Amino acid sequence: MAFRDLPEHDRARQWREACGLTRQQLSDLSGYSLRQIQIYEAGKTNTGEAIDETAWHRYRLVCAAIMAGLDFDWRKVTCGDVTIRADEWQ
Repeated sequence: MAFRDLPEHDRARQWREACGLTRQQLSDLSGYSLRQIQIYEAGKTNTGEAIDETAWHRYRLVCAAIMAGLDFDWRKVTCGDVTIRADEWQ
């Protein structure tokens, strides 16, 4: 099955594996707990409910930031050698 045709939770797991990250490493980088990552990769909560689209959106944004190497601390955003400071946003 093509990657684009996989369910969201399978794509999340395959992305993590393709990045060479363990669940623990992704947890450390993202701030999501190890259990939360397991839930996303299972595609449902402990009660069997589907993960809502807003939660998936947040998770995808965090994974994209990790993949892009972004660092953000409210005063500046850094990507590689480029830093944009908050005072430059105005």
